[in-house]
Amino acid sequence: MLTLTETPTNAPRLHGSASTRYLVAACCGVGAALLQWFSAPLLAGQWPYAAPLLAVILAAWYGGFGPAVVATCLGSMPGLYWALFATPASASASEK
Repeated sequence: MLTLTETPTNAPRLHGSASTRYLVAACCGVGAALLQWFSAPLLAGQWPYAAPLLAVILAAWYGGFGPAVVATCLGSMPGLYWALFATPASASASEK
């Protein structure tokens, strides 16, 4: 039987301290958002969520569930901006 001070042998090992894990997740999320933002014209709508998906996978592997949620929120910002505020190119072209 385990006491409160023992760690189960099958518990996942997290890398670094909590602040390091969340800093890595923030860097992954912001990096994915920037990559998605700047590569959108090159990819022309193909694979719009590939960079955020990789950021979430990396943050979850390195830091666990909480940092993965942070990377998800930060990586989804360009998609939210486009969905809420940006006008599609076809709509602006038809208005002319």
